[in-house]
Amino acid sequence: MSEILDYDPVTGITHYFDFDEATGEAHIRSEADIEPVLEYNKKVANANIDAAGIRQSWWTYAKIPPIWFLKFRARGFKLDGSDDTERLLAEINTHAPALKCTQLNHGGKLKIVHDLGGKTTEG
Repeated sequence: MSEILDYDPVTGITHYFDFDEATGEAHIRSEADIEPVLEYNKKVANANIDAAGIRQSWWTYAKIPPIWFLKFRARGFKLDGSDDTERLLAEINTHAPALKCTQLNHGGKLKIVHDLGGKTTEG
């Protein structure tokens, strides 16, 4: 049975505590409704709103819901400004293109290299 640990009205994130009595395992789960942000991103990307702004050196590349900051931190991003921006953009392009506010790509695709038989896969 899930219990609500915390709800943040600013970010919209709800944290749940789950305990499985059979296994003795406990989990904390975080959820948020990101549909409004994804709909906004889709409208902005389809309207090509930033086309003129790119020429003026500003560009809203992505709008990231707060719950995704938790996901990025879990994937090893520090998000304090010290991370490689290209790596973050590649992560968005590869794993979260719905966060983008543009049809254009910057930062390329995330490349994952496995040293098993010399194979390279692109994520």
